[in-house]
Amino acid sequence: MRLVPSCSENHEQLSRDIQYHRGARSLAAGAWFRHPEETILEIVNTGGVGSSWVSNNWQRIRTQEATYTTGKAGMVAMASKDLHLAQALAEETCTPMPVLSFLIEKALPDLSANSLTS
Repeated sequence: MRLVPSCSENHEQLSRDIQYHRGARSLAAGAWFRHPEETILEIVNTGGVGSSWVSNNWQRIRTQEATYTTGKAGMVAMASKDLHLAQALAEETCTPMPVLSFLIEKALPDLSANSLTS
């Protein structure tokens, strides 16, 4: 039994968490539900049911992205590099990683176009 998640599992969970919180931000900005982003994150984190490392550190992630030495594009480039390294390792070890492939194919273009937290 493996107690520590693999790198690719960490990246997959992080990507899902980011998409989840980007969706919550979209909900916050929606015409019928207008609430500040902070309120939405507070709701998500209530009782720990919907909380995650990403929701608990969302503002820190946004600040890091905004102040990253190579800007938002640099953060996306780093995520892309990590995902592609994980994919190369999976291919080298003949380990099927359909979720990782899906993230590279479907989520990475969105990250490239919109940044991590936009």
